[in-house]
Amino acid sequence: MSIASDSQSAVIQIMSDPMNVTFKIGEEKKFDLNNDMFYDLYVKLNSIINKKANVTIRKINEPMVGSAVDGNEDKNGIPLVEVNHNQSQTEKPSVSIVDNWRMYLIIVIFALSIFSIIFHLIKVRKKEKEIGKLRKRG
Repeated sequence: MSIASDSQSAVIQIMSDPMNVTFKIGEEKKFDLNNDMFYDLYVKLNSIINKKANVTIRKINEPMVGSAVDGNEDKNGIPLVEVNHNQSQTEKPSVSIVDNWRMYLIIVIFALSIFSIIFHLIKVRKKEKEIGKLRKRG
């Protein structure tokens, strides 16, 4: 993402099929990332403060409605459509599948680490008890 020198707009790069789109503060757009005539992504530039952009990004699944913005097309010629401000935005932000798998992997590794430590402590205590019994006998 890059912030314009006047801090009134930002260029946000969408990585599905990379495209750079300039947003003005308060501007919102929807994108069809897989050419299925449904919007997949909602993006809004909320503010820019100290060269840092506050952006709302939501995964959505809405049929394409609205009018294309003249001259705003991605590199494949697919029109970018202005969002109708009266449409409700009920979908909550989501995490990508890749991020979900990373999270699950981290949880599994953490759980295995804890299990391994507990197993090791139990094994050490058993050996200590056996050594204590042998010392009492001998």
